[in-house]
Amino acid sequence: MMHPEDLPDAFVAQLNLLLGEEAAAALITAITQTAAPLSIRYHPKKKGQPLPEYAPVLWSDYGFYLDERKSFTLDPLFHAGVYYVQEAASMLIGWILQQLPGAAQSPRILDLCGAPGGKSTLIQSVVSDQSLLVANEVIRNRYPILRENLVKWGYPNKLLTNADASAFEAYSGFFDVVLVDAPCSGEGLFRKDPQAVGEWSLHNQQLCAGRQKRILSSAVAAVRPGGWLLYSTCTYNPDENEANVRWLQEDFGFEPIRLALPESWGVLSMGAGYQCFPHLVKGEGFYMACLQKTGGQPYHAPKKNVGKSYWKPLAGKNMDPLKSWLHNPDQLDVFSNEQGQLRAWPSIHTNDILDLMRGFPGAEPGVAIGQLLRQEFIPAHDLIVSTLLSPDIPLYNLDTTSALRCLKKENIEVPHAPKGWIVAAFENTPIALLKNIGSRINNYYPKEWRIRMNID
Repeated sequence: MMHPEDLPDAFVAQLNLLLGEEAAAALITAITQTAAPLSIRYHPKKKGQPLPEYAPVLWSDYGFYLDERKSFTLDPLFHAGVYYVQEAASMLIGWILQQLPGAAQSPRILDLCGAPGGKSTLIQSVVSDQSLLVANEVIRNRYPILRENLVKWGYPNKLLTNADASAFEAYSGFFDVVLVDAPCSGEGLFRKDPQAVGEWSLHNQQLCAGRQKRILSSAVAAVRPGGWLLYSTCTYNPDENEANVRWLQEDFGFEPIRLALPESWGVLSMGAGYQCFPHLVKGEGFYMACLQKTGGQPYHAPKKNVGKSYWKPLAGKNMDPLKSWLHNPDQLDVFSNEQGQLRAWPSIHTNDILDLMRGFPGAEPGVAIGQLLRQEFIPAHDLIVSTLLSPDIPLYNLDTTSALRCLKKENIEVPHAPKGWIVAAFENTPIALLKNIGSRINNYYPKEWRIRMNID
């Protein structure tokens, strides 16, 4: 626990101006003297076990508070994408999407600052399967964790990009919803991350506000006329929150959307947005605003696809080896690159994905389902943990110890398993791809994701 005197004087002075001394003192007590609540959000389609009898997160159909911290690393269901550990207040983004008329059915959604993936997986959980999510992260060394979490979440209606926000200006008016969960000074995370206290300064606050405006200036172009821009931070100060929202209104003609949040949730209205304070909400500090675009021009795709595409449609005759592995294969398009690697996504998204690949040729669309080598299909791990895996594929359930050893990429035994490919599971949820070659079982779990801690 911190002490109140550990907080910077300038930060305390800002809170006093923002809330008044009495409320600021209550917030400071919450930040320094209470533990942050721990919450998880379950996958709507991967219920490996009954939902626990924990207190629900009021604004999330699948969010729950845990009574005590557990070792998620030692839970195979965590690695299988059955749930995601997410701060409760930030789950409000999902609730907002469900309140906007038609937004949950929006065909095109962009999460512009996506890593580590909490809000991207949240979006996929609340919107229609007919929607396409573009999850982007500009920082190269943060992109792998975004990719890992979205692979484990397993939805095929996605495209992953590693690009600067300015790259999306070429898709002016393309997206129905754009989320900017902006890099910020992190005041709302002081309770969870005391290191953030030492990095805080008024100067850094202003740097963050400027960076947020640069990102937002690109985001506004990508929103279609009548579409929505969701802006959020994990900070309290008006320079990064209300001031940026006013700027969006005054310079770009966005109109704030008023939300009917239940008073019992404890979320406060702050200007055109809303703020979660830890002394009022069972969660961390979180700011959000929803704005609607009133002007602009709709997106017009170029007449010719001028970009180079590394992916080509898989010929129909080559689909036969894959079909038994795929759920509803007739509703999917499968594309191949020059190395024979295969990716699949719902056919309804093909035009949009190909259009986006023109501007982002290195993007990762849909699900990597495997590879064709001389007409033999070699499945990929990404397929095993995805919602594309056929329910007819046999699962070989492992006990906890064997499942954890499998996730460490150690040698394990699967009694009575036939030769060939095996989908290892835990509590009827796929966790890894194995191959029984007779003398041993090869483990194809991604080595970069393997458990490194001692499981004994």
